[in-house]
Amino acid sequence: MFNITNPKNVQLASLPQEKLFDYEEDFGQKQYHKCGRLGDKMEEMDGTLISTFLHGRTSKDQVLRIKSKQSLTSNQVLEAAQLLIDLKVTYLPLDKPWAANILTLDTVTEDKVHNLFLRKHYRTFTALIANFLPKIENLRTKEIREGIVQKPTTILKHFTMEEKVIDDKKHIKLNTV
Repeated sequence: MFNITNPKNVQLASLPQEKLFDYEEDFGQKQYHKCGRLGDKMEEMDGTLISTFLHGRTSKDQVLRIKSKQSLTSNQVLEAAQLLIDLKVTYLPLDKPWAANILTLDTVTEDKVHNLFLRKHYRTFTALIANFLPKIENLRTKEIREGIVQKPTTILKHFTMEEKVIDDKKHIKLNTV
């Protein structure tokens, strides 16, 4: 349970209950549930229950996920994750592979992509993606890379682009209107 009475001083108040979700509803996950596997929980300011849990079959594959009553990607979940990122929460070991999901949730934005092209007009898509990968090498999992690739791809569809081949590599440039 997180105490977020003061959003500038979020504190871990207590450990979670043994079971937060009904694993009976998803037989595939039930077999992997272990007591204590779920992470912390917190009440959002509007009273929505926000929970964190480790998702993955082995400890190497586990990533920290956040869930609300609605879903894994509801606005409440994204706001809770952003709160953890913005406050640079120190009680979560963010250098662990399972924390990579929190670190990369909202790192790719339209403004950031646009600003990168303002600094250097022509870029390869690979060079663009490299700007958003976690700095810690062991956090660059396949799942994280795939998630990061999808966001700039979607963002770039909103821009008018010009393509140019430089040194046998396709480079893109955003056209300013």
